[in-house]
Amino acid sequence: MPMKKFHMTPTELKLKQERLNAAFKAGKSAIEELGLPYFLAKNSALGALREGQFQPFDDDVIVGVYAWDLAALQRACPQPTAARRDGRLISAFARFGMEPVNEVVESGSKQGSNPTTESACPRYFLAEGWSKEMAFPILYKFTHQESLVRFDIVVFAQQFGQLWDFADGGAETSCGWRYTPFSPQPMEFEKTMTFSMPASALEEHYGQDWHVPKGTGYI
Repeated sequence: MPMKKFHMTPTELKLKQERLNAAFKAGKSAIEELGLPYFLAKNSALGALREGQFQPFDDDVIVGVYAWDLAALQRACPQPTAARRDGRLISAFARFGMEPVNEVVESGSKQGSNPTTESACPRYFLAEGWSKEMAFPILYKFTHQESLVRFDIVVFAQQFGQLWDFADGGAETSCGWRYTPFSPQPMEFEKTMTFSMPASALEEHYGQDWHVPKGTGYI
């Protein structure tokens, strides 16, 4: 028996957009307070450039930052350590109703035992043979408490002449997704000025027909 297609009602679509927009505006305010340059990334950029709004079937808002801007934020801390940088970032987001996400890393070994979790704020890239001190952040995950929408900050790092999204594990290569270096493009979105990945980056990620929706509930 074929599965029934799920369609949101106009009211549900409107309410979902309101929740996504609320999370975006809160996250945008926090990241701008930090003076951290950012841009809409991946599926959030896809929706912004293609539909002029977030895709209603998304459950998160995704922005990108460059690793060198994150390093500048760390150097600006009184004690320029990774812990101080992350603490400053988490405190700024908390002022706008955002809380860090904890991820399950291991299910309970015994029946009834609690699973093991760790903070995804940040999630680190740790190559084989590296010490923890050598790891670098690739993703920060927050939840907007009012809307219950997740706000993800993806860290784009430059290596070998490419921009790398190491949080997109294995999507294109064994360790992440790579892009030709790009500059964010300014755009008006939800009645405010913001920035987005350019169309060329979306084409690298989604293909030449990125501007054509594949179907309901799919990018």
